[in-house]
Amino acid sequence: MWPLRPPPPAACDAEFSPTIVHLAPGMIRLEFGQSLFKSADTKPVVGAHDCLLRLGLILSEVLESPGGRKTTNIPMKGSPCLDVQIQAHADAQLVSASQNCAFKDNLDLSALRAIETERVMISNLSATSLALWNSRVSVAGYGDRRPKDGVSPEADENRRVWVQVHWRWNDAACTIPPLIFDSNGRWEATQVDAPASVSGLLPVPPKPQLRPPLPVAGASSTAGASSTPAFDEDAPQPSEDPSKGN
Repeated sequence: MWPLRPPPPAACDAEFSPTIVHLAPGMIRLEFGQSLFKSADTKPVVGAHDCLLRLGLILSEVLESPGGRKTTNIPMKGSPCLDVQIQAHADAQLVSASQNCAFKDNLDLSALRAIETERVMISNLSATSLALWNSRVSVAGYGDRRPKDGVSPEADENRRVWVQVHWRWNDAACTIPPLIFDSNGRWEATQVDAPASVSGLLPVPPKPQLRPPLPVAGASSTAGASSTPAFDEDAPQPSEDPSKGN
């Protein structure tokens, strides 16, 4: 007889582990490279499923953590302090419906990759966790519109998935750091122990603590002042070249 919730997947293969990029206070990106998909395929390779399952469990715990929801009743109790987006990209090699009837171009291909990546990530979530996930997580496909810096648009390196997590760090109702963030809005990478359900992929931070209060407007010192950019995927990302038209 199967348990109500499947056991956690086996240890994550290093080949498929994401790279963590700190974009700004309260904003991080987990980058999966070209190994996640074969050329012109819409589904993640089987070898990457364990990593994606673990990441889905981790992000679910982050969303459900005290820091994942606002602490006041305004505008509504439990409204989100986090935004998550799964972003898929493709290289600029030409594809057509004659090659694969599942998509007609690279934009379609990347959108399907984002959808299929999410399907793997959420396949072990409970109904309650899935309902919360669906209210907080979005998916997007960018086709070949945002090639990586320093490589040809046709290069395999452009075949990738990014998972971007934005904590509303400067919101007065979002002062408790969600899991994976420290009190300064940075990725928490100091811990090596993790809950049994997610161990082996990403570190888990210490117990949440309130971040320092924001500086008073008009104060003589600007030390510690910070600004978190809006979660706008139409704007150039910090690690990308704006001249490439996003």
